[in-house]
Amino acid sequence: MSLDAIASFLLRLDLPKVASLTLASLIIASKPLSLSELSERTGYAKSHLSYAVKLLERSSLIERVVIGKQIRFKAGKEALEEAIRKHLIDLRTSVINARTKLDNFPSIEETMEKIDIRFQDLIKQLGGEDDHHRKKRL
Repeated sequence: MSLDAIASFLLRLDLPKVASLTLASLIIASKPLSLSELSERTGYAKSHLSYAVKLLERSSLIERVVIGKQIRFKAGKEALEEAIRKHLIDLRTSVINARTKLDNFPSIEETMEKIDIRFQDLIKQLGGEDDHHRKKRL
């Protein structure tokens, strides 16, 4: 998958463009990257990247790795999975809310039900269930 494709997906997680490109670069990289390497890969100046790095570190989407005297960064897999899971839950909630308004459109409601089931399965695969599903069970 290309850097731009991953960055485009990450934008949907409400990350700023520079943060999306930074995180996408780290996801693709086979090793932790320095700020200089991130600058080369994203095309942004190191000074511009420092804000994105701080933002991503605060949310644990990237982790700082110290190798000797050099500071490098790598993608934070668990936080990224959690961000994706939360995004899927938000999308699923939107689908559920829309389904309640589609009584006059049974074929669309049926499609939305299939989408809801897919989101449910994806959320489970990412290690959890959403609040709507949990409340339904209780």
